[in-house]
Amino acid sequence: FTSFISFSVTFNLRKENQEINRQEIILKLKNYKQRHGIYPLNLFELEAIDTTSIIMYNPDSSQQHFDLIYSADGWHYQNYSSKNDSLLITD
Repeated sequence: FTSFISFSVTFNLRKENQEINRQEIILKLKNYKQRHGIYPLNLFELEAIDTTSIIMYNPDSSQQHFDLIYSADGWHYQNYSSKNDSLLITD
């Protein structure tokens, strides 16, 4: 029982950390666009980010919008679209 509680707490902390990381990346992307007028071609152009949960970053051809797909919890994926500032959770 103790190991289940430990797993549950660890799982929830990891999920919260991934959510904070996603929010930080989106904020850094928005700040990058404010400074440069476009989104970067890749995430390596941003300063000090953790990309371990990121599966795909895809700016559009004009670099005015992007999609960010990342692992939410190991089973589900979340897709953030800057075009309409929306988050879609999928399996």
